[in-house]
Amino acid sequence: MYKKLLLITLFLFLFAIFLIPVTTAEVTIGESCLINEDCNDGNFCTQNFCDFGLCIIIPTHDGTACDDNNVCTLSDICIGGECIGGAYLNCNDNNQCTEDSCNTEFGCLYSEVPLGQSCDDGNVCTENNVCSNGVCTEGNLLTCEDGNICTAELCDSELGCASIPVPDNTPTGNNCGIGACWVEASCLAGQETCTPLEPLTEICDGVDNDCDGSVDDGFSIGEYCEGIGQCGLGRLECATLSSTRCSTLPEGSNDQSSSEVCDGNDNDCDGEVDDLDLDNDNVNDCDNDKCLGTILPEIIPLSLSGLSPNHFSDIDGDGIFETNIGSKNNPNIVDSEFSLIDTFGCSVKQILECKPGNNNGELENGCTQGTLQNFINQNGWAKDGVCFNPDSDRDLIPDSIDNCPNDFNPEQEDSDGNGIGDVCDTFSCCTETGCSRTTIDLCRNIGGVIGECLGINEFVITGGDPSPEANVSLRPTNTSVTTGPLAEFIRNLTRDVGTTGVNNTRYNATSYDCDDFAHDLERNLTVLGYNATYTLIGCAAGGPTSGYNFATGYPAFHAITDVHAPDGTIIFIEPQSGRIVNIDFDGDGQVEGRSGEYVYGMGPAQLTDNNCKIHIFEDTAGAAAVGAPRD
Repeated sequence: MYKKLLLITLFLFLFAIFLIPVTTAEVTIGESCLINEDCNDGNFCTQNFCDFGLCIIIPTHDGTACDDNNVCTLSDICIGGECIGGAYLNCNDNNQCTEDSCNTEFGCLYSEVPLGQSCDDGNVCTENNVCSNGVCTEGNLLTCEDGNICTAELCDSELGCASIPVPDNTPTGNNCGIGACWVEASCLAGQETCTPLEPLTEICDGVDNDCDGSVDDGFSIGEYCEGIGQCGLGRLECATLSSTRCSTLPEGSNDQSSSEVCDGNDNDCDGEVDDLDLDNDNVNDCDNDKCLGTILPEIIPLSLSGLSPNHFSDIDGDGIFETNIGSKNNPNIVDSEFSLIDTFGCSVKQILECKPGNNNGELENGCTQGTLQNFINQNGWAKDGVCFNPDSDRDLIPDSIDNCPNDFNPEQEDSDGNGIGDVCDTFSCCTETGCSRTTIDLCRNIGGVIGECLGINEFVITGGDPSPEANVSLRPTNTSVTTGPLAEFIRNLTRDVGTTGVNNTRYNATSYDCDDFAHDLERNLTVLGYNATYTLIGCAAGGPTSGYNFATGYPAFHAITDVHAPDGTIIFIEPQSGRIVNIDFDGDGQVEGRSGEYVYGMGPAQLTDNNCKIHIFEDTAGAAAVGAPRD
């Protein structure tokens, strides 16, 4: 022991003399050794020597770099002979979707966080971001809505939602004001603006000019009004900006006026009956005008020297006869006391054409006062029947060739070609109570149907339902309803039947009779959007002779029109009168008698299912395809 202390003392002395560094740390004397390598203790922070056979271990300077064999520490240094780890290695990958760790041997390790874990992708314009496969995925886009129709919204990934005003005057789709004050809203400086226009004075133009919510208030538009003459009941409508008229009057939306004719009616609806003056001679053609077609001014006198003294002619065409109160060489032409009214609308030329004998002198020089006065007084040759062929009914057809001289009939219709006009000829007219002979016009006025449609005069049957072969429900419509969609449908149908004008068409036995009425009404109603079809009713008073056969089974047919209603039922219309009818109450497609049925001249005793059957077709072509008759 003594010897060791002596050696250490000696070593320290020599170390000091030869400037060997010595720390304040403890000096350790190790095991025996032969060379320095025998003293290596594997510590970076010590210096090892073999001296005098003994290992001398001395700590290195503090702060000397070393390796503590841990890759998770940085800047390791020696302190007191030990290698002390420095700062820990930063393994943060700035990924919210990984778990960061450090292994002393392998360094930083990264593992995925559980799927669906919330994260932040750094974009404020997304929300509900979640981790997937170690990546923060975008969630839902942020909804930027400020509730202002005049801004456009956008989203900045850093700043978030922002609103930008749309261009001024951009329409918003909203509006304000009513009637003429209505305007469309628009944008101004990012805000919606809408200022109604100023109200105006109300006028009659279909617009609410004063913006009070009522159109044309003060003009009673739409109210019922009585027309004038042949223009019937209508509704008030605007005529000008400040006045109204009845819709049925001339130029109205439902103008019912027609050209004036001499029939005792106010056809042109001007408040005057038979105010007709086609030749503009100031004499009513329907009253006192004996010379229709008067031409003014006159060509009389024919002489180049002009009107002779005290002779007459309407040379300026003003309806007043001029006369010469001067001389032949020095004429003085003035209006006389006579006019065409005095001569019943006849000019000098027409009077002289009527006057017997040679009238060349008066044709050359003008009519004498004697001739003029004789005609005015209707003496001798100037009387009706001598000078003029009378026209008693004022239809511009002389009595001598008029097929109805006492009844106005300018068209001279003669349906049966017997030489007697329809207006005075009589036909078999059938109503609910039976048949009687009357004129076509009177038959129509009382709601009847011309019996000759059947080829017999004893009865006419109308109405019916689809036949069973049509594969439709045989249910007649309840036409007595007053409210609801069906009632509205029936009202519209009744109106539209009248609109077609088929029931106003004149019956003609050879060119336009029953099946023509039914055919045209079916076509017109189809065009108007109705499901209309063509119906034939075959009747045999004693029952069909060979079943219900079109060729031999019926001695009589009648054609009508039917319309299928929205509720699946069927409505039947007599085209000649435009009236809704019914005859099949049990829906079997055959006619049967029953109180209240709409029949013509045949009572319940004759109307049995054995006598009459109903056949319905899409149109007349369909009827013809199965041999149904058409005259």
